[in-house]
Amino acid sequence: MKYSLTLVFFLLLVSLCFSQSVWTNPITDANPSLSNPFTLGQTVDPNITVSGIGRGIGITGNAGSNRYNANSWNTPSFDADAYFYFTLTPNSGSSLNLISFVYTGQASGTGPTSFQFSSSIDGFSSSIGSPNGAGTTIDLSGTSFQNITSEITFRIYGWGASSAAGTFSINDFTFNGTTTSLPVEFSHIKVTKKNKSNTIFFSTASEINNDFFTIERSFNGFDFEPVGTLKGGGNTTSTQNYFFEDQNVPSGVLYYRIKQTDFDGRFDYSDVVKVNGNTNKIDVFSGRTGGQIVVRTEIDNYDLEIFSISGIRLFYQQNLSLDAEIFLQNVPSGMCIVRVVAPDGIISKQIML
Repeated sequence: MKYSLTLVFFLLLVSLCFSQSVWTNPITDANPSLSNPFTLGQTVDPNITVSGIGRGIGITGNAGSNRYNANSWNTPSFDADAYFYFTLTPNSGSSLNLISFVYTGQASGTGPTSFQFSSSIDGFSSSIGSPNGAGTTIDLSGTSFQNITSEITFRIYGWGASSAAGTFSINDFTFNGTTTSLPVEFSHIKVTKKNKSNTIFFSTASEINNDFFTIERSFNGFDFEPVGTLKGGGNTTSTQNYFFEDQNVPSGVLYYRIKQTDFDGRFDYSDVVKVNGNTNKIDVFSGRTGGQIVVRTEIDNYDLEIFSISGIRLFYQQNLSLDAEIFLQNVPSGMCIVRVVAPDGIISKQIML
């Protein structure tokens, strides 16, 4: 019985592995390298779009049946233009979770001897796994390659060939993983300003098992904090519209995103949107009394600077908050330049004293 259970487990594991292919190509063609990229014969999960296998500008396609072949790998060190590439893009409403990249390859006796497998997630700066000329399995089960909702590109770099005629080819490849439908498909998100409030509008094209939304705000586009929540639509295939008012917002550039949470606790994020600060809410004008400058604004931290019309002489400089009325003494009448320096920008205006 123990042997039977082990055999059943093994068969289930094999079946699972075969069912996890999201993109594969055995590359069976008379001369695939004539195409850049090559797509003939590939099998692709319907929830993603792929590029086919292609090559960088630092290498040259080389004849070879049933393999995607190239030469000119002969730089002595890493060449950022010498690579094969693979691009996967989840379709709208889908996410991609990768498990592994499996390939077989072939390097000639004068072909490249050093290899690197990298991704666009970190700008192709680090190596993933241990690629080689003959082929291997590269683990992609880390968190960086889960819940992918936008384009991702992988590259196999090669260098160190002893001759420009030396070749390296990919004979076949498979990306293993899974695709899932996103619980919420965001179709629209924008932010509008009014006085000291920002109103976040967003729409969903469909929702599955959606419990609630969390509206999150950031000053730098990376570190977010929650500012409010909205109840989700549960399960629906019709468009749903939502809005949330973020009141008494600080001045400066702000970033917003929507965090969507399922009934089972899983979550996903919308795109990030940026909204400019309040410098366009500043009004500066001369008062009824000679030498008077009036500032009307809701910004609670700004520098007011007043210069001669030539911009050379500084008459006044002060850090202020909200509305202000400035009375200048011993300043000649005539045109001057008033400059307001706020956290999110600078405005300048000519005023008659």
